[in-house]
Amino acid sequence: MKERSETFIRLCSLTIEGMKNIEQGRIDFYNLSAIKKCPNSIEGNSVWGIYGQNGSGKTGVIDAVAFLKMMLSGKMNRTGFSLDSDPGEFIHKKKKSNKNTFLFLCKTDKYITLLEYMYTYSFGKNGAAILSKEELSETVYDSQLGKWKRKKKLFSFNREEWTLKLATSQRDNRSISKTKVRILSYTDIYKVQSAIFTKEAQELLGQLPLTSNFETALHLLKSFAERNLVVLNNPSIGEKIGDHLLLNCHIENSSFAAHGLIPVISTASRKSIIPSALWDPFKMVCDQINIPLKHIVPNLSLKITNEETTLDEQGNEMKTFDLVTEREGLIVPLHYESEGIKRIISILNALIFFCSDPNACVWIDEMDAGVYEYLLGELLVALTRSGQGQFVFTAHNLRPLERLGKDHIIFSTANPQNRFLMHQGIKTTNNLRDVYLREIYLGSEQEERLNDPLSGVMIEHAFRKAAKANG
Repeated sequence: MKERSETFIRLCSLTIEGMKNIEQGRIDFYNLSAIKKCPNSIEGNSVWGIYGQNGSGKTGVIDAVAFLKMMLSGKMNRTGFSLDSDPGEFIHKKKKSNKNTFLFLCKTDKYITLLEYMYTYSFGKNGAAILSKEELSETVYDSQLGKWKRKKKLFSFNREEWTLKLATSQRDNRSISKTKVRILSYTDIYKVQSAIFTKEAQELLGQLPLTSNFETALHLLKSFAERNLVVLNNPSIGEKIGDHLLLNCHIENSSFAAHGLIPVISTASRKSIIPSALWDPFKMVCDQINIPLKHIVPNLSLKITNEETTLDEQGNEMKTFDLVTEREGLIVPLHYESEGIKRIISILNALIFFCSDPNACVWIDEMDAGVYEYLLGELLVALTRSGQGQFVFTAHNLRPLERLGKDHIIFSTANPQNRFLMHQGIKTTNNLRDVYLREIYLGSEQEERLNDPLSGVMIEHAFRKAAKANG
């Protein structure tokens, strides 16, 4: 295996304002006060589940993190993700903008820092959303003095005021101003992309005498987004896996490193097809998946058969093959398998990545969809014990989540102005499900209501009314 870097990066908290149905919401994965007292305090369980009623902002969190990945990687379009559309579609209907802020703890062999990254989208004159603000700040830990320095802004962009500020190591106003104007001009053309993380912006920044901390921060965050941050929402988990499978690939060995999604397209004849350049990583991913798959779904394995080399209409070399499952001698084409098995197969390599890399940050929407309740509970226990990175998922089923520590369950609330909370005062002997249901039916002792009022009688009445309308 390739020698691991000493660099460590972990998402500590996120704040979402004005995205989809989230007017305001904040999630703290770690105690920031404890981190500031001891930067090495992040340890232990690194799995979190977000639970709540439908429409309470769970998917909105996933979308916000997926948007973060696109911003930091400098790529606004990513196969299988729904944010290829106008970002304005994700701005809360009562808000004029969407502001998301993320706090990271970063460690290298030279320094420890808290990096805070913020971006804001608002509506432009033509009604389409534009990137209106973007900021990157750092708070450096002085290991010799044992305390944190004052927070410093490394970069800020404001489209309304048309300003761009950078932390540079010297004052060559002529060259700096010229490059800043070029960055502003670039940002004016590509109005929904980052002002610093795109390839073009990075090339322009490379002409400036940036501070070493600024250069390190840019590298850490961009590398984190491209290599370590995995976001799987429904369009990328293969609900139509028989036609289009997006297989997660996270492989590192002495020969090469590959991180991303492998698109496996199904042809009219039900043959699967991928570019030949992706064939070796694809086979390695399948081999990795089979190691835990046969224990998760007893005796089940993924097989590649009838491999052939062909050319597409553009003359590119492609591989066609049959993707099947085998269990106790029974072979079934994958597109005929259950949605639950397809879903497990499509997320397994991301979970393997979480168990192999301390910097892995994996997000999965609706982890429990189509997955057997008991199996999910056992899977979460295994991930809690063997995971090395950070894993966050949403779910509609509370019982499997009870296998996590109670401090690692985040509840989405019915209040759009305070969407997320963790239960306070839950004892080890308490049944979390009973506590949750009691607060729904009798009212919460906490400030936030966990659920919108539901009436079983009214639901029953509505079904009868609909049945009569149906004749």
